[in-house]
Amino acid sequence: MSESDLESQPARAADEAIEEKVSSETGKEKSIMGYEMPLWRKCVITFIVSWMTLVVTFSSTSLIPATPEIATEFNTTEETLNLTNMGVLFAMGYSSLIWGPLNKLLGRRTSYNLAVAMLCGCTAATAVSVNLKMFIAFRVLTGLTGTSFMVSGQTVLADIFEPVVRGTAMGFFMAGTLSGPAIGPCIGGIIVTFSGWRVIYWLQLGMSGLGLILAFFFVPNTKGEVEPDPKKSQPLTVVSAIREFNPFRIFKQWLYPNVFLADLTCGFLAVFQYSLLTSARAIFNPVFHLNTALVSGLFYLAPGAGFLVGSIVGGKFSDRTVKKWIVWPFRQWVV
Repeated sequence: MSESDLESQPARAADEAIEEKVSSETGKEKSIMGYEMPLWRKCVITFIVSWMTLVVTFSSTSLIPATPEIATEFNTTEETLNLTNMGVLFAMGYSSLIWGPLNKLLGRRTSYNLAVAMLCGCTAATAVSVNLKMFIAFRVLTGLTGTSFMVSGQTVLADIFEPVVRGTAMGFFMAGTLSGPAIGPCIGGIIVTFSGWRVIYWLQLGMSGLGLILAFFFVPNTKGEVEPDPKKSQPLTVVSAIREFNPFRIFKQWLYPNVFLADLTCGFLAVFQYSLLTSARAIFNPVFHLNTALVSGLFYLAPGAGFLVGSIVGGKFSDRTVKKWIVWPFRQWVV
């Protein structure tokens, strides 16, 4: 196909030409990476990985409306419980230093299912906590599984979706990641109004249990690259396994300006997002004379809807951007 032929095609035909060329370029990698999976299974996998990110981010904020009730039961202050939330987010942020290497050592499917199982166990333990120490310990351990689903989920989707359609899949994936923190306080407010705060954790256990069942049957153990040459591969040793957990292997990615700026932007987004979510009940209840968490919990529907729509629309725009970059500056990719 010549450049003039590509320029004369309408947008839809150009998109088809791009996808055809990208498909032919992948060749051997298709069977390894999972591009040839049927569409229905790709959709199921997308739902599963998005669902699990919703569950873990849901758990990070679902107890916010129940903070006064929990503080009363454990004879502590709301400020102490807010520090617990900080510990959960801190554990979520650094959990990638654990689960990232485990992805490589155990395989994506095994480490993913292990993280889901750990989330189920810690959630159940938090629900039956008998004192504040037990509550804090297992709540923080619950957060320790957090970014496993975010990192592993995106990796799995990258293995099964080609670049020109991957943005849409990532958009639906991010819908769970971003809407979870907003939906959590809303559902938590409803539950704590008509029942106790422990019911929130039993709900989370059911949600994570569903994710564990679906992940066990549908999440594949795909490989992100062509199989290495057995002659060049080195056997795994204890030293090499420990070396995988070196945090500088992850932090050195900040040397790339685009990675650092993207991380910095996401960090500021998270700061403002959680600052808004955690302060809503304390601000609105006295001002509007709200006596329960039910009405104040409805406040979280607006940001949740915005996150949901924005992530899906952003994914679509991402695919369009990829196609434009393939066609114009790097035309040799498709001609």
